[in-house]
Amino acid sequence: MGIMTPMRTQHSLAGQTYTVPLIQPDLRREEAILQVADALQYLQKISGDIFSRWVLPPIPT
Repeated sequence: MGIMTPMRTQHSLAGQTYTVPLIQPDLRREEAILQVADALQYLQKISGDIFSRWVLPPIPT
């Protein structure tokens, strides 16, 4: 796995803060691909967490 850059941006949803890794622009192609893959995997984890907290109201019958 690649090492993520220390630059990060934080977003807050309903009291939960998520730290999203950013990709450095001056990396070798191989390292950039690894960091993109790591970032996408982490974003998938965050989106799973967000949607697991989202409760839909019951559908009227």
